[in-house]
Amino acid sequence: MATAAPLAARSDYRKVRDRASYAFALVSVAVAMRLEEGRIADVRIALSQLDNARRQALLVERQMLPDAQRTYDAAREGFSLGKFGFLDVLDAQRTLFDARAQYMGALRDYHLQKAELERLNRVAGSMGKKARVSVRVNPD
Repeated sequence: MATAAPLAARSDYRKVRDRASYAFALVSVAVAMRLEEGRIADVRIALSQLDNARRQALLVERQMLPDAQRTYDAAREGFSLGKFGFLDVLDAQRTLFDARAQYMGALRDYHLQKAELERLNRVAGSMGKKARVSVRVNPD
C-alpha cells in the first residue's frame, strides 16, 4: 500500500509586491497541494490580502480621516480669522478628500477579496468539495 506524501512536503514562498521593499506585500499566499497519481487530491490556500485590506481601512478610518478633518476644520477657522490663506484651506480640503478616497479604496479592496474567498468556496462546492481557505490575521 502506497503512503500519500504529507501535505506541503516541499514548499516555496512568494510575495506579490508593488514596491522595491520586501517588507510590504500586496498579498501573501500559502498553497499546500497533495498529488495522487499526477492529479491534485487536496489543496489548501491561506491568504493575508483580506486582512491587509481590513487593516488599511481601519488605519484610514481611525487615524487619517479624523486627522484630515481636524486639519481642514482648523484651516477653515483660521481662514475666517484671517490667520490662514485660501490656499491653506484648499490644501487641507484636498488632503481630506484624498483620505476619503483612500478609505473607499481600502473598503473596496476588502470587499473584493472577501467576494473572491466566497467565490473559491462556491467553486469548490460545485465540485462537491469544501474549500480549505484561511485568512492570516496579522497581530496588531
